[in-house]
Amino acid sequence: MDSFFEKIRVRYIILIYIISIIAMVFFIQIPTIKNIVSKDSTFGDIIISTFVIVGLLIVSFKNQKVSSNKFMSCIKSIEWKKIVKLYILSITLFIGVILLISPIISINTWDYSNKNIFSSVFYFIVLAPIIEEFIFRGIILNRFKKKYNQKSVIIISSILFALLHFDPNVFSRFLLGLLASLLYIETRNIINCMIFHSLNNLTVLAFFLGISKCNFFNKITSKNNKIFIVTGVIFIIISIIANASYIRGKWKNMNK
Repeated sequence: MDSFFEKIRVRYIILIYIISIIAMVFFIQIPTIKNIVSKDSTFGDIIISTFVIVGLLIVSFKNQKVSSNKFMSCIKSIEWKKIVKLYILSITLFIGVILLISPIISINTWDYSNKNIFSSVFYFIVLAPIIEEFIFRGIILNRFKKKYNQKSVIIISSILFALLHFDPNVFSRFLLGLLASLLYIETRNIINCMIFHSLNNLTVLAFFLGISKCNFFNKITSKNNKIFIVTGVIFIIISIIANASYIRGKWKNMNK
């Protein structure tokens, strides 16, 4: 799968995003589309993502072909045990951080008044993992290895992944990118990374959807501050130890 991504240049991806945003600006002027986006902001993300996917397909298959046999081979070689293992490693940190900060600040702040649940699920669980893994673990990871060693490329791609999300929770994003990179290096199957990414997004989305619909979580955390803080710290410590152990083991078996 490496050779497929190595032929796709990073500057093409930047160009695709620029064109997609410009197309979105014109597309949203259509009254029907403008009305939908005003009621559901995620629909705008779906439109841009659709343009990006079309662009990626054009660039990817312009000078190379992928047989149905190769695609089915990737599907058949999905490694569920490794995916679930990394999912547990990454989501443990998320749980720890949520438990730690929830008694301190209200996390019932994700406004879903202008978001449709179904479009949010489709975007965060289907489109986003496909596009982001294709770009960060597929193209960037393979293109940069021509100039840098494998370890450096993993760090660079994970940092870019974290920063370009423009999310305050940078460390969790970095960890997700790092684990996904290690998964790709080990399996050479981008679909494994997409599923891993999708499971993480599913958990986070389900959590925030849940607390946006009811105030139960904030009520119980306000009454049990110390318990939640201590439990959160324990989860974070366990996550750091488990992730450090896993990453160190993979790091030793990797070329510099």
